[in-house]
Amino acid sequence: MENMAIWVLVGDTLLGTLIFIGFALAVKGLAGEMEIETPLITPTEAPRVAEHKA
Repeated sequence: MENMAIWVLVGDTLLGTLIFIGFALAVKGLAGEMEIETPLITPTEAPRVAEHKA
């Protein structure tokens, strides 16, 4: 009977994984059709270090 519990756990995990992958692909497909534009991040200059005069 212990074997059955292990197989139920394995099967449930695999089924959950397939559902998750399917959902992710569906969301990816919807996002691809909507053509979401990603904002371009412009690189900024490195911050200047203040020089302390002793």
